Amino acid sequence: MRLLRCVFLHIRSGQVSMAQELCIRAGHHWRAATLEGWKLHHDPNHTDASQRNPISGNSYRDVWKAVAWGIASDERLPVYERAVYGSLCGHLQSVLAVCNEWQDVLWAYARTMVDQWAEEQLRATITHLRTLHPLPKDYPEEKLTLETIFDAVERRPEESNNRARTHITHFRK
Repeated sequence: MRLLRCVFLHIRSGQVSMAQELCIRAGHHWRAATLEGWKLHHDPNHTDASQRNPISGNSYRDVWKAVAWGIASDERLPVYERAVYGSLCGHLQSVLAVCNEWQDVLWAYARTMVDQWAEEQLRATITHLRTLHPLPKDYPEEKLTLETIFDAVERRPEESNNRARTHITHFRK
């Protein structure tokens, strides 16, 4: 549980590579590898074949996302394990389960909004060499916006929400 909590905190801080290093030091090499799956695939060689540049990301990100979504949805798994994969695949509810401060809630919604945007852009392109795995059945159809995110954070019933309302009201001005 401590490992998963620390991995989540690294991801929450934008330090996915540090989360991977922590997994490797703990002997969870497989978990470190799973944290690579969310990365967008990029092959710079298809435009210029004269130079061989490194390929980055996961060409099977759509399959990884379906598996990660399943992990994030599985209530039998530890809450931080669900949050780790939920944060990387856009499963908002699994991430909100570990958010105690308004800043964490705001991050969870913003991360999900970015995932939705990236997924929309990826699926709109027609350059795929294979048919993409469909999105999970419960993947949200309604796209998040900054306005809906701020509204959701303001509605969140917590003590720290008073500070959130102050910051959000100031931000909206």
